[in-house]
Amino acid sequence: MKSSVTESHTSKAGSNGKDDQIKKLEKKIRILEQEQSMFKALLDTIPDHIYFKDRKSRFIILSKALIEWFGANAIEDVKGKTDFDIFSGEHANQAYEDEQNIIKTGIPIINKEEKETWEDGRITWVSTSKVPLINKSGKITGIVGISRDMTEKKEIEAKLKKYRENLEESKRQTDIILSNVDEGLFLLNQDYTIAGQYSRELKNILEESKLANRNLLDILRDKVDPEILEVTHQYLEFLFDDKYEELMLHDLNPLYQMEMVINNSKKYLTFNFKRIKNFKSREKSVIITVNDVTKEIMLTQSLEEQKAESKRKMDWMLCVLNIEPGMLKEFITSVQEEMAQIDNAFQQLVASQKENSVLNNLYRSLHTIKGNASLLELDFLADQAHNAEDVVAQIKNKMKLVARDRKELESQIEGIHKTYDELRELIHHIAKIHDQFRTKRTHEQKQLVKSLEKLVASVSESYNKKVRFDHGSFNSSTLPYEYRLLIRDVLVQLAQNSIYHGIEPAEKRKQSGKPETGVIKVSTKNNRNNYVIRFYDDGQGIELQRLKEKVIESGKWSLIQINGWSDRELLDSIFEPGISTADNTDITAGRGIGLDLIRKKIGKMGGEISVESEPGKYTCFSVTIPIKSKQEIAV
Repeated sequence: MKSSVTESHTSKAGSNGKDDQIKKLEKKIRILEQEQSMFKALLDTIPDHIYFKDRKSRFIILSKALIEWFGANAIEDVKGKTDFDIFSGEHANQAYEDEQNIIKTGIPIINKEEKETWEDGRITWVSTSKVPLINKSGKITGIVGISRDMTEKKEIEAKLKKYRENLEESKRQTDIILSNVDEGLFLLNQDYTIAGQYSRELKNILEESKLANRNLLDILRDKVDPEILEVTHQYLEFLFDDKYEELMLHDLNPLYQMEMVINNSKKYLTFNFKRIKNFKSREKSVIITVNDVTKEIMLTQSLEEQKAESKRKMDWMLCVLNIEPGMLKEFITSVQEEMAQIDNAFQQLVASQKENSVLNNLYRSLHTIKGNASLLELDFLADQAHNAEDVVAQIKNKMKLVARDRKELESQIEGIHKTYDELRELIHHIAKIHDQFRTKRTHEQKQLVKSLEKLVASVSESYNKKVRFDHGSFNSSTLPYEYRLLIRDVLVQLAQNSIYHGIEPAEKRKQSGKPETGVIKVSTKNNRNNYVIRFYDDGQGIELQRLKEKVIESGKWSLIQINGWSDRELLDSIFEPGISTADNTDITAGRGIGLDLIRKKIGKMGGEISVESEPGKYTCFSVTIPIKSKQEIAV
């Protein structure tokens, strides 16, 4: 009985022991489940990126934040993958090396900043700590890592770093500028005084030793014109007045490339103005930079002059190349002869102080050059001759020749000489071109007609008149070669006179019952002894009463003498120097010297010129020149 009790007791004790073990195991399981639940809750809620990797750096466990960081929906999407499946090679290689080194050495990585480069090109930054994962036997089975996103922090740090670098660079550059600036730089107070700090170059530019606290207007007073100084004063007033927009004032800057005289030397300075306002003190000031642009201005002027000179010479060359060689040669010869007479007349003028006959000779030569230059469309030389005529006209109207008049006339003559010399040199350079295409004498004579046609068209267009040049009866082949220059001068003068004085404007011709287009007709006739040119226009003719008034105004004859003249004698007075029916003087006519000039030239050849006219109908000039024998020409 006792034995069975004992066995029963032993059986019951064994049962209780198993129950305790089960309970303990169940407790451990509950604890483990609780820890696992807590671990899972931790992984699901912690914002940091927690992960476990095996020895091959494959993800085993990941926090929810990391799964979302990778753009995945569940752990199954990432589990078993490596960094090579997620990041670019640059980051994946470095992470793999770090993790394998931890597995090999057991040395952890704490708070390492890692740059993550993603396959789509994104860049993120994390602070990473990685430690070895060790089992109970002490063997390293992988790694445990925790990473914290610090992209925003790194971006802020990068911006702050860049900002600091910019500040440091700005300070460095400012220090350099203040020490070595090559322009004037200063602050202008509201009372127009210069502040205490300014660049060293400002003193060099303005050539002033002390500038601090001095009034800017006082500094500029002896350097610019009073008008500019006053405008500058007004401009500064506008600058310190907020109601005027600074952008609008920029275009009104009176000190832009301003010419100044500083210590008897010319300088070109540019002042630039910029408003500055201290919002705390509400004080206004203007920062001003000053640049010496003298070299730039002088270089620009020089380049512009060179450009103009190049264009001028190119225009000359084009003109010269379009002129027949024979006419060009004759023109050069003619100008050379006239310049010799001009030089001689000027020397006589200087010696005699003021002699009308000498002035008339100057007039004639200048007029000849002007007419012949106009014929060949060498307007640059025609304009110079015309300007010189103006000076001669002014001298004629004075009682006495003064030094200033003589200097002005000498300057005009020197200008023509210079142009003539440059023109002659240019012709010399292109002479070979002309020599290759040298024309026959008959063609050169025909070219005279073409040149006259162009002259008539050009002059009539300038006076807004319609003129037809009829040269059908002009036989250039019969033109004596020895008279070619004379005939040219005569025809040029008569053509200009007809258009200026004779042919009426189209409207006036219509009112008079005439065709709108006037006619200039030139014809030739010669016999054994004489060569005759007839020059006719169907214009308004010569009004004798108006001619008489002009003759009286000239004061060259007494009223009694003039009243005693016949109509023929009065008509012939148009060949006298200084007699012109024009009210104004221009490059074409009005000086009363042209007809006197050609009459004298014709007279030297033993010829004569006469005129017939009927008011309102026509004017006709007849030129008769004796034909010389070959023996006379040879002599």
